[in-house]
Amino acid sequence: MTENIEPSNGQGEVVSAGEGGGGGGEGGGGGGGGEGEGDQQVALADSAGPPAAQDPAAQDGGQQQARQPTAGESFMAITKSLVIRAIIIYFITSFFRRPQQPTGPQGGTEGQLDPSGRNPALNLFKDGQIMDLYVYMAEFDDLPPFRDPKALVWCKKDLVFGDWTSGPNGDGTYTKSITFNTSSFLRNNGSIYLHVYFVMSGNSPNPADGLEGYNKKYTVYSSQRLNKYKRRRYKKTSNLITGETKLTDEEVMKADTLKEEVVSHWHPNITVNMVYDFTQWTPGAVPPPLDEYMEFTPAGDRYKPIVFMNTYWNLVKDYQPINHTSEILDLSVTFQPLSLFRWQLYAAQAMKSRYECQSVLPGCQQHGQGASDLELSQIMQLPENECPAFELYSSFRK
Repeated sequence: MTENIEPSNGQGEVVSAGEGGGGGGEGGGGGGGGEGEGDQQVALADSAGPPAAQDPAAQDGGQQQARQPTAGESFMAITKSLVIRAIIIYFITSFFRRPQQPTGPQGGTEGQLDPSGRNPALNLFKDGQIMDLYVYMAEFDDLPPFRDPKALVWCKKDLVFGDWTSGPNGDGTYTKSITFNTSSFLRNNGSIYLHVYFVMSGNSPNPADGLEGYNKKYTVYSSQRLNKYKRRRYKKTSNLITGETKLTDEEVMKADTLKEEVVSHWHPNITVNMVYDFTQWTPGAVPPPLDEYMEFTPAGDRYKPIVFMNTYWNLVKDYQPINHTSEILDLSVTFQPLSLFRWQLYAAQAMKSRYECQSVLPGCQQHGQGASDLELSQIMQLPENECPAFELYSSFRK
């Protein structure tokens, strides 16, 4: 018995093939042949169908393995990110950067200033330069009396520019302790100044010594007023229980007649810092407040080493008023080399203090020192266990 079986299309023709196989069963052997053909068609349909689903765990493992980059790929990705950031920063800084000028003089001998006036200058002193230090004290801010032996309070010879290991403490510092008698002018709200000179070894800071002993180009000078004026306010205060007051008779009298008074104050310490720096500064392009301390030679191709009078670490509580009882005063002058970074911080703080004029002592006020100085002074007095930031200040000071 013959039966026509249509080819399977892989979508339901398997059922009709099975029916054919069952019909062939009536004829004996034909049924077996029908089953065989049906099995073949089922196999073809299965092969033509969608692939069997894989194990989900195996898929997750394969995806994780595919996502893990190699060491080389990770290095390249990080390098690419850094390069892109560097390029962006370069273009941003280039946009704000001024056009650079030639580094050397043009059309002239060494030391001749370029017509544009933008040549970078070098430090006048070389690394390891031997120099002498002269310190004078006088009651006026112009040139000190060189011939007065009492005016010269310290002469330190054979200092080395850039020496960080000499001195009693092995850190390049030297200290001179001075005790002097005050004049009636100073006790009556007068002023006293410190004049500091650095000259080449063997030279003199006195212009009267002539060309043989005096060299103006290689003479570095700086001055500082040692006393500071503070505005002091007077108020009548007394203990409500006992009725006693801590004010002196003079202060009680002034509280009746005066509301405030400008009084000269004294601090026994000052540090003379010489900045060890070889940056090529351009005349007219030094940012403030650093430009206030820069002194260029007339040719503009050199600048003198920077001398900074440092009172940053003078605590406010250590300032004492100068009056008729202050017949003797003590002063400690310290020479210390200073790095460029620390000098910039000191100069920035000094500029900030000049623009603040608030109370810095109980009933006192001083031009050039503000409330932030009082707060900083209080922080520096705290022990390290009470103020962790003091450790940072201590390391900065060292």
